[in-house]
Amino acid sequence: MASVEVFRKTLKNADGKPFAKYKGIQNTFALEGFELTFVEVQNDRSGHTHVRVRVPLKTAGFPEDAYGTPSRNVAFRDLIVRRLWESARTRARSPIPKTDG
Repeated sequence: MASVEVFRKTLKNADGKPFAKYKGIQNTFALEGFELTFVEVQNDRSGHTHVRVRVPLKTAGFPEDAYGTPSRNVAFRDLIVRRLWESARTRARSPIPKTDG
């Protein structure tokens, strides 16, 4: 697992370079209170990057009754993903199309 310093250096080195340079970010980084994993990194403008974020439950501070049963767990994960998507969509530098699902 790489540190936040390695993450910053990797981003700085790739900034403004061809998309292939971003392959170097394919790693797991220990950031402040969470882990950020770049599972798959796009190698061209039309590709997609697959990112995973892991936040310990203790750090996140969600009450156990929010995810304590299988059905609540599914609903809870769905809520988090939808909120993350909406946040990314509204803060992106380039437009991300709104979807129905």
